[in-house]
Amino acid sequence: MEERKTEELEATEIVPVDSKRETIHFPWGMAIIMGILMLCIIACLIVIMVLGPVNPATSSSSIV
Repeated sequence: MEERKTEELEATEIVPVDSKRETIHFPWGMAIIMGILMLCIIACLIVIMVLGPVNPATSSSSIV
């Protein structure tokens, strides 16, 4: 087995990334939650557009 050297690094040094040990996982949970929130926002905007601002002069009976 090979021994790894653990030396103190200076602030300007870069540590090489070992692709077998360090993997990056995509945060699927966060992506799903953000997708659901975006769908809720779109649905709310559609409901607001459909129910929309109602003109009070035409919707209520006005006495002339």
